Amino acid sequence: MRAARTAHRATHHGARRATGAVVIATTVALLAACTDGATHERPVPTTITTTSAPSPTPSPTPESTPTPTSVSGLDFSDIDLTVPPPRPAALDEGPSPEAADAIARYFMLLFPYMYVTHDTSEFKTLSHPTCAFCQASLDLVQGFIDDDVTTERGAHIVHNTSVKTISEQYFVVTMTVSEDWSRETGPSGEVISEGDGADHAVLEVDVYNEDGIWTIAAVTHP
Repeated sequence: MRAARTAHRATHHGARRATGAVVIATTVALLAACTDGATHERPVPTTITTTSAPSPTPSPTPESTPTPTSVSGLDFSDIDLTVPPPRPAALDEGPSPEAADAIARYFMLLFPYMYVTHDTSEFKTLSHPTCAFCQASLDLVQGFIDDDVTTERGAHIVHNTSVKTISEQYFVVTMTVSEDWSRETGPSGEVISEGDGADHAVLEVDVYNEDGIWTIAAVTHP
């Protein structure tokens, strides 16, 4: 199991160096590594709703390490990844496009927080059992924990979203996301991998409400 996880991690890091983005590498490399797992089949679409809203205001953080590369001049320095993103009220609401949009944004902001802090609790709670991306991400972070790997930076900014209503309970949120540069280091300080960041990458996040419980059913890179 440990050997398999190490190989899985190596595949992920190689993909990240090639694409220069966690947000792309995980949706492509991690999902590709989990193609034998279950997938959540989408219902037939019924209506379409489009929304666009700003991302939550990031929390301030002390002066950080200088950025080696720039992503369209975006400033990620105010985002403190040691603090979890605010939990949206939508998680306690019934199914709606607006709630799905808020939850998809929240999930995307949880992702770098989980990588930096190794706190998987909320990410795991939101992950549907059939979400291959979710499980692969959790497995990867567990490998970081086991091997004492530290992640630096890698914050996300969600620029805009559009929501497609597939059924009364199932929504697909298409979002544009940029990502800060990131670095993984081992217990002795050795650099394991570095990512240049991502500029306006497009993702699809499947958001599902079953019996009043919201989960992420899939994350893909269209």
